[in-house]
Formats: sequence, structure tokens, C-alpha cells
Amino acid sequence: MDIGELIKLIISFLLGGLMSLLIWLLTTKILSPRILLADDLSRVNTNQEGKKRYFFKIQNLSPKRNIYDIACYVRYHFSDDSFYSETLPTIPLLKHREAGYDYKYERKIELKRINLANVNKSIQERYGKENNQIEIDEFFEKENNNGYIEMIVICYDAFSGAKRCVISKEFRQSNINDGHYLKGSMKIEPEPNPNSSIESHADTYH
Repeated sequence: MDIGELIKLIISFLLGGLMSLLIWLLTTKILSPRILLADDLSRVNTNQEGKKRYFFKIQNLSPKRNIYDIACYVRYHFSDDSFYSETLPTIPLLKHREAGYDYKYERKIELKRINLANVNKSIQERYGKENNQIEIDEFFEKENNNGYIEMIVICYDAFSGAKRCVISKEFRQSNINDGHYLKGSMKIEPEPNPNSSIESHADTYH
């Protein structure tokens, strides 16, 4: 192989690598959905025997593009490294944010009771539940900061069809705040008041 052929080979190799990089950037950074997950879970009192409700929030950050078929999965990790996974109902669409505030670009999702039917027997015996269901409060009380909740969100860009999978942080006791999410924000306000911008619109999924 002479010098000219070697140079052509190197150039072809570099061009191929550059094209692969451009395609990767287009599909993973430019054309794929941009979605924001909350850093903390919202815990709300129900005024019913001390029971509380837990919420998780997502937002569409894609500029001028909707995202659709948002599939959410929740995983409850126990302190012995076993876990229980639950598939939540699909969210059909999150619109891109228009000028001003439009609630359709964000949703909050309620986390329900934990079903222990499919976890190992030692976990079931430790909780001692005949119906194999426990409240999230009891999960954190038993597992302390060694157990955590994790959210996995998969969605598609309405323009390109590109897919993105986003995994949340590990939600432990220290990542739970009492109160409601603010409209258009991931911040949690402890107590509602008449002048607050607490959201009450977002869908709850069971």
C-alpha cells in the first residue's frame, strides 16, 4: 500500500467516524425528547388515619415538539437488594410548553401501595401482611434509608419518533418533601395558601 492509498484509508475512516458522531448527536441529543424528572417526591397528608399520598412529577422540555407514549415504571428497592416493579398507565401526550403556562406539558403521577406478592418470602414475612400490600410510609419506615424508590420513564419525540429512556435519582427518605408541587416548577411548597401557585390540575394515575 502506497502513501496515497494510506491517506485515503485514514480519511475514509475519519469521515466514517464523523458521520457516526453526527448521527449519534442527532438521534440522542437533537431529535430525541427532552424530559425533566423531579428530584424529590411530594408527600401529601390525606387527613385519613395519618395516611399520606406520594407524587412524582415529569415535564416536557423539548422546544416546540410534543412527546408521546410516555411509559412510566416504578421500582421499589428493598434493603436486601430485592425489588418490586410496577408498570403505570401510559401517558398519551405531553405538549411542548407554549408562551405562558400550559399544564399539558407536565404531569404528576401518584405512587400507590406496594404489592409484595412477587418479592421474596423473607420480605413478605418481615412485613407480615396477609394481603401482600403495604403503604409507602411503611416501606420507608421498615427499610429506613437503605431502601429507595426509582422511576424509569420511556418516551418518544412526536416529530422524529426518536426514543429516550430517563432514569430518576434514587428517592430515599431524605428526598421526600411534604407539600405540593408548584405550577410549572419542580419545587414543593409545604403548605397551601390562597396566594400560592400550587398545581391542582395534573393528572393522577392509578
